[in-house]
Amino acid sequence: MSEDNKLVQGPREGTSYPKQVVYCGNCTLPIEYCEYYPEYEKCKQWLERNLPSEFEKVKIGDDNPIEEEKKDKNVEEKE
Repeated sequence: MSEDNKLVQGPREGTSYPKQVVYCGNCTLPIEYCEYYPEYEKCKQWLERNLPSEFEKVKIGDDNPIEEEKKDKNVEEKE
């Protein structure tokens, strides 16, 4: 195995340990996995109430263009 392909073991430079993991109070998963939980809307409500700064980050990544298209089509059909 060449020197370039070796895996680095141990702590990484520039990283502080121990790592802090934020868990959701609704699903008990780390908050980055809430979107895979069946009751994602409840997770978002919990985040909004308890961790508003993290909720803002979720909202930014939550813009799904496919879902937006579905919403637009539903509005057009109702009119």
